[in-house]
Amino acid sequence: MKKFKQRAAHYLKNTSDRFNSAVYAIPVLLLYNVGLILTGNTTINGADFLTVALLAHFGYQGFLIFNLVLLAASAVLVPIMIKKKKFSFSYAWIVCIEGLAYSLLMMFSISFIIEEAEKRFLSAGLTGGTTILEKLTISAGAGFWEEALFRAALLALLAWLFNRFVFKKKAAAGWLSYSLAIIVTSLLFSGAHYLGSEPFSIYSFSFRAIAGVMFSIIFTLRGFALAVYTHAIYDILVLI
Repeated sequence: MKKFKQRAAHYLKNTSDRFNSAVYAIPVLLLYNVGLILTGNTTINGADFLTVALLAHFGYQGFLIFNLVLLAASAVLVPIMIKKKKFSFSYAWIVCIEGLAYSLLMMFSISFIIEEAEKRFLSAGLTGGTTILEKLTISAGAGFWEEALFRAALLALLAWLFNRFVFKKKAAAGWLSYSLAIIVTSLLFSGAHYLGSEPFSIYSFSFRAIAGVMFSIIFTLRGFALAVYTHAIYDILVLI
C-alpha cells in the first residue's frame, strides 16, 4: 500500500509538471498534424494559428518540415527524460485513462446541470467531419489548440491582468483574479464556436461555458496534458 501511494504521488506530481505535461500532450498534436496532412488541411482548428501561419508563409513543405522537427525533438527529448526519470510511457497510458474518466464525468454531469443540453448539443453543437480520420483530427485539434489558447495562454494572461489592474494585489486577489479569469475565458471559449456558420443556441453556449470551467479546473489541478486529453477524448466520444 505504501509503495502504491508513493507511485500515485509521483504520477500526480510528474504529470502536473508544466514541462512534462507539455511532452505528454505531444502525441495529440502529432495525431492532429498527421490528420491534417492526410485530409488535405481541411480540418484545421480555429485556434490553430501556428499551422495557418506556417502554410501562409512556408507552404505545405514548411508544415511538413515543422512536423519532422517536432518528431526529431521528441525522439531526442523523451529518452533523456526517461533516463532522468521525468517521463514514463506507463504514465502516458494512465493519462489517457484519466482523461477518459474526466470526459465521461463531463458528459453526464453537465447534461444533468442543464436539462436537455446534451441532446441539443450533440445534435447541433459539436459537428464536423465525415470520416473517422476527419473526426479524430478535429477532436485532436480542438483538444490541443483550444486548451493551449484558452487555458495555457489566455487564462494565465487574464489572471495576471486582473490581479495587477483590477484587484491590485489586495488580500485574496490571487483567487479572485484566477476565478474571474476562468469565468471570462470559459465564456470566450464558448462564444468562439459561433464565429463560423453554427447558429447560436443558449443550450450549446451554456454547455460549452460549463465545459470551459471544467477544463480550466482540470488544467489548474492536473496540468495541460490532462486538459488536452480530456478535451480531445470528450470530442471523440461525441463525434464518433
